Amino acid sequence: MSRPTLSVLPAPIALASSYEVARRLDLERRQAQRVAESGLLGPLYRTEGSVLVQADRLDDLAQRRFVDGPHPAALVVRVAPARPDEDDPERDYLGWHAALSEQQRHDATRGWWSDKQPDDVALLLVVICTFVVEVLQVTGYDTGIGAKRRFHTRNAPAGGRPFRDARLRTPPGGSTFLLEERR
Repeated sequence: MSRPTLSVLPAPIALASSYEVARRLDLERRQAQRVAESGLLGPLYRTEGSVLVQADRLDDLAQRRFVDGPHPAALVVRVAPARPDEDDPERDYLGWHAALSEQQRHDATRGWWSDKQPDDVALLLVVICTFVVEVLQVTGYDTGIGAKRRFHTRNAPAGGRPFRDARLRTPPGGSTFLLEERR
């Protein structure tokens, strides 16, 4: 008769509801859902009528500071969680998700953004709700109809430091806004 083999069980994972996400991050529930669907809080766990996320990821995100000190000017673009893009053959996704590769994230956030002064834009900040998810350096742009621009970007060097792992207080409305330099 052989002895039974013991295996180590994984530690239980503490989960948080979308209500808890909204409360801890000071967001509306719809915004909390977007943050969760973007992958910022790790994988989603679905139960009957509820979406749950890992509580430790929520702790990390809740500690992100709002940008208050000196910072360079930047064009801020608001995006939704990534979804497949059927209309643009140059990219697989539209929006942003933590699980996408760096190239997929850059492609997915490359769109036609409203900007009347593109030559003044050196940084592009990609934001989901109040969370800065990408800090990109603008290397050029294409001009579309009216004030629409498609920016060419790469990861920003040290100049984007004030925005990394941070939150922004964003004005209501619109998908873009210009964040003025603060000295």
